[in-house]
Amino acid sequence: MKRIILPLISLPLLVSSISSCTSTDSKQTDTVSDTLTIAAAEEIEAFTSPDLQWKELQGNVRQCVVTRYEAFLKDSICIISNHKSQLIDTLCFTKSGLIEHISMHTYGEGLYYAMQNTTLEYDADGVFQSGFDTLGNEMNYDVTLRRNEEGYVTELYRFIKDSEIPVYGDEMVWENGRVKECTFFEYDLSSTWKRRYDEDGRLIEEKSTFIDTDEGSEIVLKYNYVDTDSVGNWVERHLTNEIISINYDLKHGTETRTPQPPIYYVERREITYYDK
Repeated sequence: MKRIILPLISLPLLVSSISSCTSTDSKQTDTVSDTLTIAAAEEIEAFTSPDLQWKELQGNVRQCVVTRYEAFLKDSICIISNHKSQLIDTLCFTKSGLIEHISMHTYGEGLYYAMQNTTLEYDADGVFQSGFDTLGNEMNYDVTLRRNEEGYVTELYRFIKDSEIPVYGDEMVWENGRVKECTFFEYDLSSTWKRRYDEDGRLIEEKSTFIDTDEGSEIVLKYNYVDTDSVGNWVERHLTNEIISINYDLKHGTETRTPQPPIYYVERREITYYDK
């Protein structure tokens, strides 16, 4: 069976450090609390941009660091089981809301591995000019970015230098300012995820099905929001990864579906804002 590509998961490559954005013109959000804090409507920043919407953010965000922890379920609540983060996703934005840096790192065998370390460059009018991705000293990629007429990112590709064939990529289909469907690929592997949102526009489910000859799997990622900051951005949510293994009887045209034990995670965001 082919390897499955999950959102935020890709082929790991070793690096020595984790990238972050630096700025002397920023402030930190409130710390994460134990209970859901609903920000008053008048406190929520109206500013947003296509790139901030892409990453489920609003307000004058400078940097957002998403950390994912393995967890277990107790009394219907996700409890962190390992405080060594399983994944770190760092996003940096310009003052005008353009995404300018994306880095993803995962932890395994006592080391952090880089999956993406992308820098995007724009001209004075905010038009994309070039991009590059560095994963250690040996792996360097050129990056291209395409947007639709409304300014939303539809393609983000990484090419080996001097090559015209992308080896990694993200493709997004948008509807009403939200990503309706996204496809991740690396080399000849790909996965397409359909997304569902609640009435407040928060992502609550991602679903994908994988088929390979006589077997396959259906994966559903479910999100439950626990805490927000004073700007209205979520700072903690719980993730349930549900997997159903599928075996096909090609001779009789039937299938057997077997649910697997769910996997739980806690995701936290540390968000830094530009000073007004």
